[in-house]
Amino acid sequence: MLSAFSLLKEKNLSVHLVETSDALIRQQEETLCAVTLVGNAIKESKSKSGVPIFWYKTLDDVPEQFSVFVANEFLDALPVHQFCRESDGLWHEVYINIDKTGELCFMRSKGENLHTRIIHNGGFGLIIDYGHDGSRKDLSFRSYQKHEQVNPLSQPGATDLTADVNFGYLKSLIVDRAIVYGPNTQRDFLAQLGAQVRLRKLLKSCSDREKQEALIKSYNFLMGDMGERFLAMSIFPKTLSGILEKRGGPAGFAQNRSTASRNEKAN
Repeated sequence: MLSAFSLLKEKNLSVHLVETSDALIRQQEETLCAVTLVGNAIKESKSKSGVPIFWYKTLDDVPEQFSVFVANEFLDALPVHQFCRESDGLWHEVYINIDKTGELCFMRSKGENLHTRIIHNGGFGLIIDYGHDGSRKDLSFRSYQKHEQVNPLSQPGATDLTADVNFGYLKSLIVDRAIVYGPNTQRDFLAQLGAQVRLRKLLKSCSDREKQEALIKSYNFLMGDMGERFLAMSIFPKTLSGILEKRGGPAGFAQNRSTASRNEKAN
């Protein structure tokens, strides 16, 4: 291609390469250019036929003007997710693992999850987490350190990274195969379980004022802003549908039952 450029009458042609590897930049210049520049930060040179060549770390750095883009064996080098379908019709993601001898090997994801275990073996599931019902539109990825929100890119490994769970989407994946209650706010869930009654009993049995204040503070923490931001969802096998319907729903998810007011606080 560079040789063909020299045959064109257009003299304003130039080549702009996007390459993140300094080692490959040096190798490319040795191959394409008549003179090799010394150093890691190679920015500009000329081909053997005199065509200017520029190197950039990102496409955003390339000047915006009329361009001809050539991507040779580029897309196939990007990270991929590979899946295979078993005879039972289930899809499994293919991972790279290390076998017993320490060699790399391929492995399939088991394809088994919480709700399939509940369906086949019985039991139930309770999920409580930061989340929303699917209506949230903004990004929720964030980081905490000592209960304070911090930059998620600062101090890697030393902060608690979190993102809100889309309970609406999670529910849609399993609602046709299992019974799903919720998501309810943590406040409503704990109120139905008798959190305030439990607090009163603890306060009555405790004579230490400092401990009483700590109990009240913890209660308000769980039932306040945290009680709204945390959601709870439960999963049951469909074989229990009749029993659960007669009871009006499981504890914490009872239907048509009044719950604590959003502004209710212990004093």
